[in-house]
Amino acid sequence: MKKKIIISAISLITVCSIAAGAAVYAMNTESNSLKNDTKDSLKEASPIESVQINEERTLKKAVSSKTASKDDIYYMMLNSIDYFDKVSGTVYYPSPDDKSVINVVDFQSDLSDTSVYSNYKQICSEEEFSEKNVIKNVNNSNKIIWDQDIYGSKDKSVIAEHIKKTYTESCYDMVSLDEVSDIPDKERITKAEDGQPCYNYRINPTNLPEASICLFPQEMAFGFLTDRSMWDISDIINVNGNLCYHIKGHTNKEYGKKLNVATFEFYVDVNTGVLLKYIGYDNDGLISDYMYTENIKFDKNASKIKVFDKAFINGYTSENAIESN
Repeated sequence: MKKKIIISAISLITVCSIAAGAAVYAMNTESNSLKNDTKDSLKEASPIESVQINEERTLKKAVSSKTASKDDIYYMMLNSIDYFDKVSGTVYYPSPDDKSVINVVDFQSDLSDTSVYSNYKQICSEEEFSEKNVIKNVNNSNKIIWDQDIYGSKDKSVIAEHIKKTYTESCYDMVSLDEVSDIPDKERITKAEDGQPCYNYRINPTNLPEASICLFPQEMAFGFLTDRSMWDISDIINVNGNLCYHIKGHTNKEYGKKLNVATFEFYVDVNTGVLLKYIGYDNDGLISDYMYTENIKFDKNASKIKVFDKAFINGYTSENAIESN
């Protein structure tokens, strides 16, 4: 059965997948084109041609960057999984409660094959991380407080926790494309009986929840971009080899207060809707939140999925036996 997730009265997550609270947004159904002065300054980005992955899957084709509206970008972010099949890279984002703790996720995912590999670390630094020094501090720190590898396939997943030297195996952790429902754009936000908005989330078939802020940024689109009047497309720029819409905007007052973010910048891949970079600023214009990526590659350029080697967990303790059908 295909699934969707409905969240009422907007329980959105922050960059670190922590609930951010409630806010109410107005749904603008008009397609807002770019302002003429902005549109004229944008470079033409070559859209991805529709690609037939197999008999059951054809990737969507992004609209031209010269004619893209705010609605086009918004809904592409809400449906980014329809625009790529394979992806690899690294994402960095801070802990919401302690900016000296950084989350680092190296990942590889093949949606059609339902296979994935990821390494998820939490790293501490004596110096508070910022968007500008995150890579330097990660490389220089040897204080790792969490270190976990996940190998997943259609048949099973193996999760190895390296600090505790334990591992678990399961048959039921992976999400296949068959389980993902298509939700019409006009139904992504509906109203409950009490008038509050219900935000309809598609289930995530990348099997990379720690990297969803980047790869399937539904929460970020709902939270920051639903009110089209509060943001604009500044330019199209290159971010580590990927052309991106550079978006600048203001947050809803209530929602922004919960995140300590008054203004923000997004860098959204023009071909997929993947969020490659995010910077949030507080009321004083200082960076209060961010997400940064490296080496994001799609489809034929993506790294091959790392295969599980049982020797990798020799000496580790099994926390539970594998579940069987």
